[in-house]
Amino acid sequence: MENKRPNQPVPIEIETESMKPSPPFKKIGNQQFLDLLRNDPANAMGLLPEGVTMLDHIPLGITDTGFLLEADVFHRTGETSTPRPALIFLHDWACGKNPSRAGERQCAYFALEHDFVSITLYYRPPQSGLYPSALKDVRTCARWLRSLAADFCIDPQRIITMGSSAGTQWAFLAAAANGSRDFEEKGLHENWSANINLVLLNAAICDLVNDFQGSYLALDAIGATYAEKPGVWHQASPIENIRPGLPPVFMVHGDEDLSCPIASARSMVAKLKSSGCDAELLELPGRAHGSDGFTKDIFMNLEKMASFANGRLNWIPSPPASPADRSHPA
Repeated sequence: MENKRPNQPVPIEIETESMKPSPPFKKIGNQQFLDLLRNDPANAMGLLPEGVTMLDHIPLGITDTGFLLEADVFHRTGETSTPRPALIFLHDWACGKNPSRAGERQCAYFALEHDFVSITLYYRPPQSGLYPSALKDVRTCARWLRSLAADFCIDPQRIITMGSSAGTQWAFLAAAANGSRDFEEKGLHENWSANINLVLLNAAICDLVNDFQGSYLALDAIGATYAEKPGVWHQASPIENIRPGLPPVFMVHGDEDLSCPIASARSMVAKLKSSGCDAELLELPGRAHGSDGFTKDIFMNLEKMASFANGRLNWIPSPPASPADRSHPA
């Protein structure tokens, strides 16, 4: 990558080592996948329903720090002529590192059951770029999706961010930046809107200043303590970026979450509603942090998220075609 200029868009057909599946997903029947997601979600990891096609580690471009921004793309197998929603999934940091795989169950579910074009974005972890690098990456991804709307049959007015744990901060802040030219990655798909139309959050970071001053992950992301850069901490805190006109927000949160307190989630939803925003909080009794929401209860929570999203976006997905009516990737 040394010979590439920063901020250089990368052709979609570029090949990199990271684009090779490691390990490749095993294909299973659509109903078998859904049954696993409902009854044994841990064993749905690494599996892909036969009705979903995955494009592996597609490059979006090279950032100003020289980071190759990539995404996995999931969509229903076969052609469609109806513009559909697109969803950007933002993973946890996996102990501060960018994972090689993330969000495949969530993305496959939304592609199969609701005909979303679903994206796992491998945004910059702290060691590859401090705040607001990850936020810039999400906005770049939204613009990239709009630039390819015709290719993937995407409705540019139905772009969703969906975050889990650390990814929730960037999912919400990307929506809070709607209408702004701030947090732009110069040279990457700049002619397209970065606006977000709906936000889905699991185990959300809500109040960075009051809940995370003792967290090494927050310190790593900001690159300074609160005492050193209080203004940046406030700017990066979701609850302090609430204003009228934000898109609808749906939150799933365990009431025994010790990492992201349920009290802050309640406060954030209350503040959103008092600002005239459409917001809902689904509390999970007896559930702890992130993995509980996207492991033990993943199917129920995805169903609730999909119902909220489809209702707010006025999207009525067609049912998946039967396997006999589908072509299958080699």
